[in-house]
Amino acid sequence: MAVEHPWAYVNKTGPAYVSATHERTARIPHGGKSLEKTYWSAHKSGSRWPMEHVVLKTGTTFFKYKNKADATKGGPGESLSHRLFKEAISRITGTQLKLKNFGEHQIQIQAGATEKEIVFDDGKYFADAYLRFTSATNLALRWEGEVYVEVHHKHAVPVEKQRQLRELGIPVVEVKLPEFFEYRHESDSTAKHEEEHVAWICRTLQQGGFLAGTVISDRRSKELLEEMVRELEQQLLAANADRKEMQDAYKKRLEKAEEEVARLTQDTVNQRTRANQLVTRVANQEGELTDARESLKATKDNLAAAKSGAAKASELAAAASAELTALRKKLRFRLLVGGVVFAGVACAFIAFYFFGSGSSQAQATTPPQAAAPTLAPVPSSPRVALVKSQKRPARHTARRATNEQSLGGQSFDGSSESHGSDDGE
Repeated sequence: MAVEHPWAYVNKTGPAYVSATHERTARIPHGGKSLEKTYWSAHKSGSRWPMEHVVLKTGTTFFKYKNKADATKGGPGESLSHRLFKEAISRITGTQLKLKNFGEHQIQIQAGATEKEIVFDDGKYFADAYLRFTSATNLALRWEGEVYVEVHHKHAVPVEKQRQLRELGIPVVEVKLPEFFEYRHESDSTAKHEEEHVAWICRTLQQGGFLAGTVISDRRSKELLEEMVRELEQQLLAANADRKEMQDAYKKRLEKAEEEVARLTQDTVNQRTRANQLVTRVANQEGELTDARESLKATKDNLAAAKSGAAKASELAAAASAELTALRKKLRFRLLVGGVVFAGVACAFIAFYFFGSGSSQAQATTPPQAAAPTLAPVPSSPRVALVKSQKRPARHTARRATNEQSLGGQSFDGSSESHGSDDGE
């Protein structure tokens, strides 16, 4: 059965404690009677209240406050898990500290203690554990090889207490008690169980384990500050050298940049000049383009007018061609009629010629007969007939020449021919 106070401190201050079961065993030689001792509550040194040991008829044993009013003072007090964990911390020979915002540090512990006293202006405070250590990192130098440890199990260090610790400038780390390090025999603890538990915690922390915590108070030792000053001086020298080198480099870059700016400025001026020339050229070309567009428009208008005139000329040419065709037909008909008439006249002339010749011969062989004095028509002589026949074609040729001149010098059959060719049709 779980009991509320299974252990108590032996003294008002200090780490010595005793369990209720141990005291029950110690009372056996005395017939189970009380040893008449005063025990102290499970609180930090200086904040403990008197208690007494109780053994019930059932054998259950525990501690209780002598003054019931003290039970409400200082809270429930320290658990056995808390006390055994800080006892183990004080015994380890080395482990790793994983400190939030301060990195990880492997430390070798030279000495340890519990309930380490810290003196304030208005009183005393007892840290859960205290370690003297060395480290390959600068943590030992920074904290002068010491650290106070506060175990956070159920209650963290009060804010006011943290402020007081920081004002003292001592290194204090608050370590969280892991759940797997909690003691499993809070109500039936024995010295053997407690020793085994502490030894197991020590082995775990020393063999690859670590303490994870938070720095609630930092210290910078004089040695650390001196070393920091030396490092800062070296960094300053290096920074000055770097600054000089950077200044030289920047100066060169600045000179190069100035040259580049000058070149770019000249390029800009040249580009502006070329741009102005281009603007002027574009304006001229726009004017020329406008003129060309106007000229093109006029040309299009002329072309349209020419197309219209060509269309009209084509119409006139078609009408003239039709009229010419008609005139050709009429002229051919007239020529045909004239040819027929000419042929008839020629035939008549030839017949008349031969008929006249025969009559003359007959008159020569026939004796003259008395005839009535009648007037016979005088036949035309061959010369007169020939002259007539020659005059008629001449008039016809003149008429044809006149017609050809009126038609532009073209013959009626579409070719430029002589009048003799027309006579032969």
